[in-house]
Amino acid sequence: DALPIPRGRVSAKRPRVAPSFGDIMSPHMTGVTLPNGFSPLQRLLLTANGNVERIVSSFYYEPLTVLVNLNHKRSPCVYDRQVTMLVRGEPFLHAKSTIYLTDPAWEEMVERRGTPLGAVFRVMGVLPTFHLRSVGRGRDSSGSGFFWRVYTLASQGMTCEITETFADDTFEKRSRGSALDASLASTDGHGIPV
Repeated sequence: DALPIPRGRVSAKRPRVAPSFGDIMSPHMTGVTLPNGFSPLQRLLLTANGNVERIVSSFYYEPLTVLVNLNHKRSPCVYDRQVTMLVRGEPFLHAKSTIYLTDPAWEEMVERRGTPLGAVFRVMGVLPTFHLRSVGRGRDSSGSGFFWRVYTLASQGMTCEITETFADDTFEKRSRGSALDASLASTDGHGIPV
């Protein structure tokens, strides 16, 4: 049974949808055009809206390690947080965040119930808006390249100002006997068994 073939003129009107990164955050246009010089995978990370861990973990087909370097209450309803993400034992991301709780219910969730800051949006059932503020490139004192972004995640109850710095070689970390490498050993190199 074949699908019917439409006859005559077919006009499909698409519903008007606000521009968005779609999969995790509420719709919002970034307002920043990325400059030239970034690879496609770097552009993917620069525009990721809260899913960097999933993207890099999927690329390597391995879990990542997240080290919380700082989780400090600066003043009532203001927190500073710093994390490092590692893949294959090597750091690829350093993130610094300042988190502002702007609603008493959200404050109670963190202060009295002990909900981790990274989980508050999910626990409260809110999709924050993502605003990419700026991006750039640089070199550290050893000459290693990096790229960075500054963005905001915001909702009625919480605003996070985040700066993330990525290693230029984020997608070039060498294998240390990963599950993916083991599975590719018995394939044609593209995942097809031989």
